[in-house]
Amino acid sequence: MIVILFIFGLAFGSFSNVIIYRVPKNISIIKPNSYCTNCNSEIKWIHKIPIISWIFLKGKCSYCQSKISYLYPLNEFFVSLIFIINGLSLGLNENINIGNNLISLCIFSLLIYIIAIIDIQNLIIPNRVIVIGSSFAFLNGITISILKNDYYYLLNRLFSGILGFLSLEIIIFILFLITNKYAFGSGDSKFYGLIGFWLGFNNLVAVFVLSIYLGGIISLVGILLNKLNRKDKIPFAPFISLSAYFVALFGSENIWNIFSRLYISP
Repeated sequence: MIVILFIFGLAFGSFSNVIIYRVPKNISIIKPNSYCTNCNSEIKWIHKIPIISWIFLKGKCSYCQSKISYLYPLNEFFVSLIFIINGLSLGLNENINIGNNLISLCIFSLLIYIIAIIDIQNLIIPNRVIVIGSSFAFLNGITISILKNDYYYLLNRLFSGILGFLSLEIIIFILFLITNKYAFGSGDSKFYGLIGFWLGFNNLVAVFVLSIYLGGIISLVGILLNKLNRKDKIPFAPFISLSAYFVALFGSENIWNIFSRLYISP
């Protein structure tokens, strides 16, 4: 199972590279075929083998010898690692919070990984990725509701998605009235909506709280170490993605137990 997940992870990791590069630039992810971004030469199929081709080519284009970013094989490796963790987690925890379905968990984790990387590199969360991710969440919700004959599951996801978007939008509006500045981007609100569609209300609340804590702690550390300025724009999607992944794997109850241990002395 680990070998199969690793291979699938490499394939989808390679596809994630296409999305991460092309979507922010409004380039189709279908056409044209993969090409060198320096000389525009079409890449041969033998040079598209994840990780192996990059090592074989010594990180350089076979045509113009320009450097190929190490981020490409790194993304492929990370997606493979995530898929393996997903498989092992489902084997260990039958109550995993993504419909007890390995395919659903892999789709969800791939989506939030792609969104996090795009936000890190471009400080945006593309609407196209949100729409596609929400569509997959809706199909996943319908499928699980039919299989379980429990349509509350789907209604809970739909309500949570709308609430996830509106909650942060209201907070952004209130903070703007107070500070005359936008504390978050509109993409973050849409991302919380996507999380709500996938994970439901209880898990959405846990993701919201955990991501605020993670973002605040990392930002504070960055400021104290003079790595960040108070006026710097910080990509928030990575904190949402990391929080959503933890909650998907371990559940909101375990997250609240951790918080209670931190705040309630024995």
